[in-house]
Amino acid sequence: RTMIAFISGATAGVCATTITYPFDLTRTIFAARGLQPNTNSLMPVTSNFRPPRTLLGFAHSLYQTKGWAGFYAGSTAAILQIIPYMGLNFAIYDVVLRYLKSIESKDKRIPTPTTTPTNSTQNTTQQQQQSQSTSSTTTNTFLISSSVMAGAMAGGISKFVVYPMDTVKKRLQAQAAQCSWRRYKGLVDCLVTMTKQEGIPSLYKGLYPSLAKNMSATAISFTIYTFTKD
Repeated sequence: RTMIAFISGATAGVCATTITYPFDLTRTIFAARGLQPNTNSLMPVTSNFRPPRTLLGFAHSLYQTKGWAGFYAGSTAAILQIIPYMGLNFAIYDVVLRYLKSIESKDKRIPTPTTTPTNSTQNTTQQQQQSQSTSSTTTNTFLISSSVMAGAMAGGISKFVVYPMDTVKKRLQAQAAQCSWRRYKGLVDCLVTMTKQEGIPSLYKGLYPSLAKNMSATAISFTIYTFTKD
């Protein structure tokens, strides 16, 4: 079951990433708008790079300079990232949620109502209704809390594992807008260059806010999905 969840998540992630990747690339480029190159930046001071002002303008410029392939700059890193990311996301969520449910089922105590000859049928019915209402509320509370916990763990662990590839992807995306400058030749060159020149920690720049965002988003998404699907 866990392997099925991994394969399903990975397949869905690859399809979604392939279809929407040009928009992801555009977002990264537009996020750089207004940044000025300096001696410590990725771009040399002599670069004539100008961030795009409109979506159509960016698309036209990128197509004129690099063709259709330009819209998928860094896509190899994105796909290599999304396969383990989505796979681990679904697999870890499934494993943790089933584990929490097994603990809850072991600790669950079903109260046995005590009856006496003086108890009426009406009182017994009311007690059963109250017991069912309490049980339903407890189950819903557990479902929400366990989904939040499992989702947060799944989002945090999967993001940490693939984060270096996410960093490389963004570097290659940012490079896609450069017309006369190219620092990295590809995925492997980017990894090697960053490790040699900036050290391994450079692959994890921006990790903490990314983990916070991803854990929150994954927890909310899985919780709402689990709570509403039935």
